Amino acid sequence: MNRYLPMRAALIFLIAAMMAGRGASAEKQRSGSGPLPIPPKPGRGFSISLGPQLYGTREQPLKDGDIFKFIDGGGVVYLQYGFQAVVHVVFTDKNKNDLTVDVFDMGSDAGARKAFADESICADGWRMISVGAEAKSYHFEPDYFLYFVKRRYLVYCHIGDDGMSAFLNEYANALFKEIL
Repeated sequence: MNRYLPMRAALIFLIAAMMAGRGASAEKQRSGSGPLPIPPKPGRGFSISLGPQLYGTREQPLKDGDIFKFIDGGGVVYLQYGFQAVVHVVFTDKNKNDLTVDVFDMGSDAGARKAFADESICADGWRMISVGAEAKSYHFEPDYFLYFVKRRYLVYCHIGDDGMSAFLNEYANALFKEIL
């Protein structure tokens, strides 16, 4: 028996494991940028009920598809500002309150700011608040949602109970600190 056979088998196994790991992380990677930031749990008994789902462009779809699978024809306006990818997560608490977070990678700081200024993304009728940065907040009873920008990310947060708007603002502030 060849005395190097066990070492050769171990080396082949190690190389195969490294290649498998590279493929898994590549799915989370996008050309020219690192992994999308995954929103942390908001506390107060919320846990992930959906996601994280990852959507990319038509040319570079991610594990759950492209922007058009995520928001149908509405994806066109995001592409105008350099959209690269979005991570979508829904958290639910024991009372069935849903808190949704979408983190859009717009490819550049300027792209994120332009998307934030576009009324087809962030509609008119907002009230400016601060969550570590200026945020556009909306109250459409019973829903409450907001948008803010940090670096190349446009972040959307929504909760279905407007009585929890202060909690969503606190969470958005923590999220702002967490985003790369």
